[in-house]
Order: sequence, then structure tokens, then C-alpha cells
Amino acid sequence: MDVIVVGTGADAVFDGASLPSAMPGAEGPDQLPELTRAWEAIAADGPALVLLPSWGPPRQREAYDALRMLVGPARIVLVETTLPPVGASVLAAALAGAGDRYDDAGLVALLAPALERHVVSLAWTASVAQLEHVEVPLGLHARSYVSRKGFVVQANPVRSVSPVTDHTPPSVALPAEPVALVADQEGSQAWRTSVLEPILAGGQVVAVEPSTASARYWGSKRFIEVAIAPSALQPMISDASGRLPVVACRWCGGTALPDHCPTCRPGRPPAPAAAPAEEDAS
Repeated sequence: MDVIVVGTGADAVFDGASLPSAMPGAEGPDQLPELTRAWEAIAADGPALVLLPSWGPPRQREAYDALRMLVGPARIVLVETTLPPVGASVLAAALAGAGDRYDDAGLVALLAPALERHVVSLAWTASVAQLEHVEVPLGLHARSYVSRKGFVVQANPVRSVSPVTDHTPPSVALPAEPVALVADQEGSQAWRTSVLEPILAGGQVVAVEPSTASARYWGSKRFIEVAIAPSALQPMISDASGRLPVVACRWCGGTALPDHCPTCRPGRPPAPAAAPAEEDAS
């Protein structure tokens, strides 16, 4: 079973798991010929799961819906994610590992929300003035123009923004033995050395190339984007699959939940919860 991620990297994250493939983002259905050529170059005959970031261009979903209808709805299961670019790459790798185990695109699609909750996505950014995907308090917008230390933005499993005032680590629970992808685009080496490296101590760190998608998502030319997950993939998959009350869809026969079929009624996961607002002192 193929797992394909759109508009970001397809990276090796988990030992022994298949590598997902990558397809380009799309501005709209007028790019259908290019998407079709890209699809034909990497897709096998069987069903494939396509992971589609919800933060992409406004008409990107429409373009991939058109591709799905063109090549046959049974051949593409679309799953949307709110994760940032590097986080989406980690989720795609986890889904590819789940595909190794189950070889059922519908079932793997149903696992996506549970696996997504295990991915911690955050970034150090030089500014939050252009950040659109995480709500920024007005005072921090103003501080963007004078801050020299930058900001820490958490995008999953909660969303929050805070200025870097000391070397306090992010207020989010991390796995004991993490695997992390790190994309560093002229980021703060002080923050990386004093905060990031200590919280990842004992884990596996994989450096990946920063992408234009990351720069657009975080709204900054300088950033360190980090996505962290447990290095033990199979327990995550077993836990997620054991909680699913799966049934056969009465319309298409695919693996489904009683109220949702990812094959004939593709759905969209909810956004992560926002962290409690903190009073800005600026």
C-alpha cells in the first residue's frame, strides 16, 4: 500500500518502516495534468492513502478531489491533517508503517487522527508577525518587531505562542525515547543548544532540509521546525487500531467506522486544541 504526502518531505523516520512518497502541492484543478503525471509515476495499482495538509492552497483539496475522480475513487483515500510540514512528514512515515502492517488504505486512514495526536510539532521562529495558522495575541504581534530572542510556537497537540524569555523548555509532554525531525533555517543556536538538544537527549535526531512550505507555514524566513514522536511505532499503531470499532461500509464495502467511511465519504480531522491564553505583559 502506498502512502503519499502532499507538499512536504517524505522522510525516513521509523526504523524498518516503508518510506512514503511525495507529490507536489496544487493551486487548483487547473494543475490536474501535472498531478496526474506525478501520480502515475509513483502510484501502484492498488489503493493509496494521500495525506493532504489542510493549510495548503485554498483550492488544493479541490484539485486532489478531481485527481481522485479521474484515476478512480477506489484508488485514492484522502486524509487531511492540520500538522505543519515537518509534522506531516512524520505522520506520513507513521502511516506508511501502519500500511506495512495492515495493507488496507481505509483502515490506515482511520488510524490517522490517533497517530497524529502522538506527533509534537513546534518551532522557534524569529517573528510571528506573519504567522497565520496559530492564533497570536496582539501584544506578541507588536513584540515581533523588537524581539531579539524570537518565539516558540506549538502547533500540535495544542496550539500556543510564547516569547523566548529564558531557556525554559516547551510546556508539552514529550515521549521518553523520541525520534525527531529538525529543519533549521538560520534558527537561534542559543535556543537549539540550551532548550532543544537537552529535551531530545537520548533520542534519535534526523536533520532534514528546510522547505518553502515551512517558511510559508511559520511566516518567517528564520525558523527551527521540529516534529517529535515516540520512536517505538508499533505500540502506537496497536493502541490506535485496538480502539477502532471498525465495520464494513454498507456503500462501498471498505473498512469504516459506523458513522464514517474514509473511502466513499472522506472526512477531515478536527484542529488541535488551543492552549489556555496567557496574559501578555507587553
